[in-house]
Amino acid sequence: MKLFTIKETAERTKWSTDFIRDEIHGGRLAFHKIGGRYYLSEQDVEDYVARCRVAASGERPHSKRKEVKA
Repeated sequence: MKLFTIKETAERTKWSTDFIRDEIHGGRLAFHKIGGRYYLSEQDVEDYVARCRVAASGERPHSKRKEVKA
């Protein structure tokens, strides 16, 4: 697993370091604390983004779609 510092994560995501710190300290963004420093994995960021997703109006919930035969 590759871990990134807050600064590296900010550069990769185009988020500010302050935003990332706020989300970490608010308990909304998972992280790894090693030697007093904070690190994030790609999975931490992907999980956070998935939880922040807001469905478009009219979007159907994910379900098995039945194929329509012509």
